Amino acid sequence: MYGLAASAPGTFDAPDAKIYRPGHVPAARLGCAFTELEQDMAREELKWQNIDADDLPAAVKKSFDAMVEAETTFKADLEKLLKAEGHMPEDKFLVMSRKGKRLGVAFASTPRGEGGAGSLKFKTK
Repeated sequence: MYGLAASAPGTFDAPDAKIYRPGHVPAARLGCAFTELEQDMAREELKWQNIDADDLPAAVKKSFDAMVEAETTFKADLEKLLKAEGHMPEDKFLVMSRKGKRLGVAFASTPRGEGGAGSLKFKTK
């Protein structure tokens, strides 16, 4: 079920030896900066929920509104640029996905709506 991993190949009596799952290679041995906890978190299944912005406290809603406005402006500017340079068909809609500093773009025949996740409610004063 579990195996012993040591710092040197073929030696299992090293003081820093640890027990790992079969097939598991510690991130440090792979040259990765991720810890075992971070790897486990990456495998975790996320349960997304929608938040109605009107239910947010006023200070957070103000930040949210600014974010939406900036995103809308950015998307419109990017769409104009892509169409002007011939990268995007005139009859399509821009769909974006962002992960960190990477931006994914696609072109759809119809505009995309909101997702279908559950909703969270916040108490407002």
